[in-house]
Amino acid sequence: MSSYKAFVYFGGKAHEIIVTSLNLKSLKEEVVKIVNKNDYFRIVDNNEQEIINDQQLKISFEIQPALFFVYCINNNDNDEKKYPEDKNKKEDNECYKIVNPLVLLTGASKYNNLDYLPEVKADLIMIRNLFEEIYGYDVYSTYDQNKPETELLTLNQLEIFLMKHYINNNYDSLIFVWCGHGDILITSDDDNEYKLFKKVQELFTNIFLNKPKIFIKNIYVKEEQYQQQQQQQQQWYNNESNTFIIFSTTSRKLISEKGSYFAECFCDIMSQNINLPKPLDSNLMSISKLIEQKVLTEQIVQVITTCDRHIFLYNKDYSNINIEIDQDLFWNEANKKAHEIVNEMINKRNQGIIV
Repeated sequence: MSSYKAFVYFGGKAHEIIVTSLNLKSLKEEVVKIVNKNDYFRIVDNNEQEIINDQQLKISFEIQPALFFVYCINNNDNDEKKYPEDKNKKEDNECYKIVNPLVLLTGASKYNNLDYLPEVKADLIMIRNLFEEIYGYDVYSTYDQNKPETELLTLNQLEIFLMKHYINNNYDSLIFVWCGHGDILITSDDDNEYKLFKKVQELFTNIFLNKPKIFIKNIYVKEEQYQQQQQQQQQWYNNESNTFIIFSTTSRKLISEKGSYFAECFCDIMSQNINLPKPLDSNLMSISKLIEQKVLTEQIVQVITTCDRHIFLYNKDYSNINIEIDQDLFWNEANKKAHEIVNEMINKRNQGIIV
């Protein structure tokens, strides 16, 4: 019998559930186990759309992992007061506003026993420019384009780099990026020494306790490995709250010295995010669609999150500007439509003003 995994956010916590069939009744049975049986509740998906039928539920499961948010409602109140929890989502404590993260970029381009990956250099440069020049964040990278020797990254060098920045916690969040060979972080050493991704997460969990942590693993594999990767889900290690993991797997057939399509599309979409911020998970959906348009095939981009609220990335100057996030459903829908039009204009090299 088939089963489907999903994450349900309720009461400030993420709950993993298994539904036996893609129908609303099955989902509600699992939700009832989490909330009080006597409470009335509504279920919305990651796009703030309420799930009211089986068809909507099936659509929600097309994007993995399936994410749902549960809100209790008072059945005795009138409709105008029915969803007070939603209307308060404008408050700062209902979303993470990242304005001053510690950004750590790591990766190895040259290996003693593995293929040379010139695209790692291009990806790290693109991502550095995004976070440093456009967002104004503090960015530290193991690769320096003015120092060719930094194409190599030994395990010892990686450990020193991590510990150097581990002690600095004057930041509101963490963004960690790895580019290179392998599911594990394979370094340039002769015997292909490596560091487990789990160990990197564990290192920063306590220092960034109760702060959002974004981990991005952008790896490159041979075609045969890519086909195997499509048949299996990645193993996710850290269940600590406030963690958002992005795992991109790129076939060597789809990359060049200009870099990976993931890095290119990630930087394109996140650059647009500056003018009209959207939740990070929504941006990831746009990134996946843009990759598919460019390469005419599906690239493996997996996401898992234990965050109990949306993550928004803002320019570092945001804290000095009085900006309100309006999360009214109609406003969100208008923003979503505007972004679709912008992406279409960019792809067709058109110009214009969107009202």
